[in-house]
Amino acid sequence: GHQATGDIISTLTNGEVKPITKSRIAFINQNVSKRVKELFLIDYDGWKDSLTQVTHFNSVTLFPDWSPDGTQLAYVSYKDSNAADAFIQHLASGKVSVLARFKNTNTTPRWCPNGKELLISLSAEGNFEIYRLTPGSKNPKRLTFNKAIDEAPDMSPSGNQIAYISDRIGSPQVYLMDVDGTNNRRISFIERKCDTPMWSPEPVPYASDGVSDYRIAFTGFYSSLQSDIYTVLPDGKSARMLTDGRGDNQNASWSPNARYIAFSSNRSGKHEIYIMSSDPDRLLPNGERFFRLTYQPGENLSPAWSPN
Repeated sequence: GHQATGDIISTLTNGEVKPITKSRIAFINQNVSKRVKELFLIDYDGWKDSLTQVTHFNSVTLFPDWSPDGTQLAYVSYKDSNAADAFIQHLASGKVSVLARFKNTNTTPRWCPNGKELLISLSAEGNFEIYRLTPGSKNPKRLTFNKAIDEAPDMSPSGNQIAYISDRIGSPQVYLMDVDGTNNRRISFIERKCDTPMWSPEPVPYASDGVSDYRIAFTGFYSSLQSDIYTVLPDGKSARMLTDGRGDNQNASWSPNARYIAFSSNRSGKHEIYIMSSDPDRLLPNGERFFRLTYQPGENLSPAWSPN
């Protein structure tokens, strides 16, 4: 059914709209009583029979991210020790390999568009810095050199810029740098702090301003109990809030065609995965602003939308 729907969409739009009907969303389910976080997959529409558990570590797993070809997931896990290490799991075989097991903490791995390298934040040399590495390599390339904490990197689809979080001015904000670590500049201006920036995979047309360009989604925090999802252009202009100030909204992840964003929110009482339009002036096809995807016990967090 998903394949047929995708074919119809492609035909009716003459290929201008990239179907998302075969895409899936990875997310973290937290068993609060057992203090366990495992990785799950579900179809883009929340079809309950598609729900699949990926990890069975009986530990804490965090920060899933898809490879560009959709065959692998990178994530962080405490499965082997009390330290946070980064792993890659091949979905078809289930094989898990170590991506980063350097001293201290290895966190927020994100694939580069070439599918051969990843960005990651490591504290092996003291404070958190951003590195670029190839799976299996023991010599990651350091990109940031700052006394501040630099983390949560994400590379632009063109491969020439990196968005990341830094607290170099005191408050963690979204910054951009060139792919070689130069030309660092701040692009967010949220009162308390920001987190988890992510580039749109395609240009995003906004109905209100007629501008179609790549945008960066991120979480903006105003208090310990409230956060919202924003998008902003790479030059820091046209920042827009997409969520509505209800509850705690975090961890935005773009659909493959950049028309939708998945995020985690506790607006229903506990954290669930929701979907919304990436344009704040447009509703979903069902006429609603938000669509709830998950209905399973526990807290459902950190969605990552597959690239295909």
